Amino acid sequence: MDSHNPAETTQDVTVETICQLERLAYLRLSDEDRGSFVNDLRKILGYARSLASLDLKDFAPQTHAIDQDNVMRGDVIEPSSSVEEALANAPVVAGSFLQVPRVLE
Repeated sequence: MDSHNPAETTQDVTVETICQLERLAYLRLSDEDRGSFVNDLRKILGYARSLASLDLKDFAPQTHAIDQDNVMRGDVIEPSSSVEEALANAPVVAGSFLQVPRVLE
């Protein structure tokens, strides 16, 4: 299946297509599941292709499904915990720093 070819029909989805996807996803499917996935993938791709026929010229491209504005608060300096308070419950402290296990060799 050539995913870059928009003219490809859903009938191009075969058991071999599912076997290729199975290998790429490190899956192991039964023969029965492969046949079921062929039908399911054909339906999904058919539906996705049907969306291409929609007339969307009167709709502006959207980045979100709903209008959303970020709520920003003022950049105001407020009281904070002291270093001692912040490190009070830390399991291991090195000077004025929280010490964590090494993750990179």
